[in-house]
Amino acid sequence: MHVHSLPRDRGMLFVFEDPRPVAFWMKDTYVSLDIVFIGPDGVVVNIAYHAEPLSLDPIFSTAPVGLVLEIAAGRAAAIGLAAGDTIVLTKPSARGA
Repeated sequence: MHVHSLPRDRGMLFVFEDPRPVAFWMKDTYVSLDIVFIGPDGVVVNIAYHAEPLSLDPIFSTAPVGLVLEIAAGRAAAIGLAAGDTIVLTKPSARGA
């Protein structure tokens, strides 16, 4: 993915139509990330904290997931995010109209 930086208030969201166990790696990612694995019900299954940049080692979900959120390393702990928490996604409201 060739990620060289990630602001603390941004992330990358991966959506899987069919929930399944997944594995991610850090190939071509030059910054450490927290990888948040989220079940189809929105509950955080597990979090890989401070994933090692450029590593080819697989990082696994511990159950089927529908979403994976990658955020800057340390951000999950900073906001108190932990396995068992619920993530709620909302669409931004339209502006203007």
